[in-house]
Amino acid sequence: MGQWERFLGPYKQAVDELKVKFRGMRSQFSAEGTTSPIEFVTGRVKPLASIYDKSFEKGIPFEPSEQLARELQDIAGIRIMCQFVDDITTVVNLIRQRDDLKVIEEKDYITHKKPSGYRSYHMIAEYPVETVSGKKTVLVEIQIRTLAMNFWASIEHSLNYKYKGDFPDTVELEYKIEANFKEDHGNLREEDPVLQLKLPVTTNPAQIPEIVSSGIALSKYTRNETYSRTDIRAKYLWLEFREPIADPNDSIFVRVLGYAPDPLLAQWRADHFIVPKESELPIDPEIKRVISPGQPEDNSGLNAMQEMTSVSADGRHFIVPLPPGLHADSPELFGFFTYEIRIGHRHIWSTAQGRFGRELRVTGVQHPYPHLLATVYRNEQYIKVSAPYAKPVSKGRNVTPIPPRTQMWCLLYAQVLQADGKDYRNILLDDRLLQVRKRVEDINNDAPVYAEGGWYDAEVKNLLRGMNLPADSPLSVLCVEMFPDVLSLLNNGVMSNRSAAAAREERAAAGGEDTEMMRRLEKHIVTRYQMMQDSTNEGMDERAAWY
Repeated sequence: MGQWERFLGPYKQAVDELKVKFRGMRSQFSAEGTTSPIEFVTGRVKPLASIYDKSFEKGIPFEPSEQLARELQDIAGIRIMCQFVDDITTVVNLIRQRDDLKVIEEKDYITHKKPSGYRSYHMIAEYPVETVSGKKTVLVEIQIRTLAMNFWASIEHSLNYKYKGDFPDTVELEYKIEANFKEDHGNLREEDPVLQLKLPVTTNPAQIPEIVSSGIALSKYTRNETYSRTDIRAKYLWLEFREPIADPNDSIFVRVLGYAPDPLLAQWRADHFIVPKESELPIDPEIKRVISPGQPEDNSGLNAMQEMTSVSADGRHFIVPLPPGLHADSPELFGFFTYEIRIGHRHIWSTAQGRFGRELRVTGVQHPYPHLLATVYRNEQYIKVSAPYAKPVSKGRNVTPIPPRTQMWCLLYAQVLQADGKDYRNILLDDRLLQVRKRVEDINNDAPVYAEGGWYDAEVKNLLRGMNLPADSPLSVLCVEMFPDVLSLLNNGVMSNRSAAAAREERAAAGGEDTEMMRRLEKHIVTRYQMMQDSTNEGMDERAAWY
């Protein structure tokens, strides 16, 4: 007897004994008139070629040894087939109660299926066998699965063997129907029919996206000949991922899980700080899926998420689409989104449950703000400028505080021809802080709050004279809305010369803010600001440290 025969002998004996015992359990259920949870039982001893491959993967010497017996837990394998998933739980509990084997490890691939879609329940057990040389304990892997799980596992095994893990787009199956007649009963003259069936991919993408950077992509900057006007630039949020998509049939998808208005722009109310409930991925559970011969490919589950657009040759930069129903000037863009990002099958036929891989959850995502469009009016006496403040919304309602926490600045430019006469340039004449326009009572509270201001004609002439420019020089304005720094945030009607409590009451009456929430946020801001002032980092600007 060779050394491998002696080594594998106890494993073969264990498989034979356990097949008899588990089949006996099935017979006992039948004898008692009870439906057996066990449909049938099979077993095998791992072939030497498979033992060689696995020992090579694990870096174990390919020789009969205690190390090989310890590291390779599936040399002896038992497979128990069940009809229903609930039967698997019953069989698992029966095995745990047995005295003739000891379960040392369990792997639940039903609750936590593998990325390939493989599902089964595995138990590793120590099983003693009696040999002529004495008692020998070997490891046995017991797999419990339903017939449907076994069907997919068999296909996956074949694909892994044929394609070495490089899965094809779809599974092509071929069936041949043969007629078997009794002896001397003739035979069919026609050829046996061959049926073909194409199955969609059920394997979820294994790749998980990982973000390394983000930014804003801008369309080309264009201006008119005299530099008095520039076109509105399209703005897009882009994300850079650590690695490109591995499978050319896949793409990156995104969907919104939650939203909240920007706390620096919105009213400080308690309901703005409640974490919204996140929805499950809206795809068909596909408890049962029927595929017919010649069935056309469908897009099951594809519309559950939005596809991102690849914008670079290296395949790592993608544009994030705006959420459904929003456009570039939607007020919801004055807020933060929570996103779920997944790799998903895009260019192959896939089931809904197999469409997307594992998720990456990203909070605090902000798209580019809407464009700021100012209105300018000029007559012989003055230049008047009006511009809307950012309008944060919550559940569709305007939640801009009164007064807004941001500042609206207006810059006045003169267009001047270069000395060489080849082009125009903008010369900054002045900048001015615009003031909040007083709101009229009983107007639409959902309308944006406006800032307004301007220059008298005499002021403009003095500014032009100071630059030695003609009094009739062409002019243009640019409005910029600035975020508050820490000090202005504390002094903008929140912390003033009056008591903090009085300021809170005034803001609550004007803009519907929550006084308790304001008090808590003020305390947080003051604490953080004091920490920043106490910092010993040399050369660091205080406001830069805060932001």
